[in-house]
Amino acid sequence: MTRAATDDAHDAGHQLRDLVAHVRRLLPYDERTPAGFEEPTVRIARPAAAMHGLRLTAALPSLLDADGRITVAPASSRSAGDVLTLVDAVASHSRVVQAGAHILAEPQSVAAQTGTGVPAMQQVSVGMQIFSPAPFALVDDPDADVSPDEAALSDLSDIMAEGRIERPEDLRNLGFRVTLTRRQIRDMDEATLMGAIVHSISMGVARAVDAELLAALAAVVDAAETAGQRISFAAATGLRFDELRAIVGTSGIGAAGDRGNLFVDGIPAALSGDLAGTLIGAWDRFAVALGGQITLLVKRTSGAGDVEITAWAAMKAVIPDAGYAWAAV
Repeated sequence: MTRAATDDAHDAGHQLRDLVAHVRRLLPYDERTPAGFEEPTVRIARPAAAMHGLRLTAALPSLLDADGRITVAPASSRSAGDVLTLVDAVASHSRVVQAGAHILAEPQSVAAQTGTGVPAMQQVSVGMQIFSPAPFALVDDPDADVSPDEAALSDLSDIMAEGRIERPEDLRNLGFRVTLTRRQIRDMDEATLMGAIVHSISMGVARAVDAELLAALAAVVDAAETAGQRISFAAATGLRFDELRAIVGTSGIGAAGDRGNLFVDGIPAALSGDLAGTLIGAWDRFAVALGGQITLLVKRTSGAGDVEITAWAAMKAVIPDAGYAWAAV
């Protein structure tokens, strides 16, 4: 297996097209020429396959073809003239990000100076912190001769919550695989075909981001049975009503439409197929750490030129304090 020499300056569709073309040209063997021989005498079988890391900052291909026709049109895409990167597309299609959740970069290894002239590698974690109002309470006259112990003592966790991911290995890996026959590659404009695949990958990563955070929250949040109880939860956290968003899953719990808009208890809502129930919360208190690239593996599966494309993404939910979301039941 090889690493393809694909130009990262090209858009994502072009990079995939170069990778597929490279693999379709690969020989399924390595030749060995022993010393003293002019011609190879041994052929060692090898898979006709290559890998490439598609950075999330890579631009997606234009939605217009050479004649000005829209060839790929995801529903949430920006206008055709805009430059849209993979991470932009993920944010555009993700329900949780549109509700306010953050996308974080993965943990990194950086060189740390040791003072000996020999650098050491150091892991830099990623995460987010949430600060809560300090719980001031009534005390005696502070000008009087009283001890500071009169003030109630709080733990740091009462005013600050943190979610952190220490290592890239802590991210969860997800994969997708698709086959392309020689006829499909031949009969469809190649730029359009590869553009459709990378746009589909960006949309799939967005859904995976949703599924990751929604599943993590659904497993830990409290349940609220009535609209009054749900509003009570929000009030207890000190949230403003306009900070709240709901995501309605396949059961449709609490959902109500009004003039083309979706609401749960008067809270703006969005639909998601990656959740069974309904979650309400202040989504800007949560995040998903996302690997810095989509790893692509292209493998030729037949002598005719059929190929198999596999894509991997890595991610993990970051939930500093699950008390900022709850489930409608």
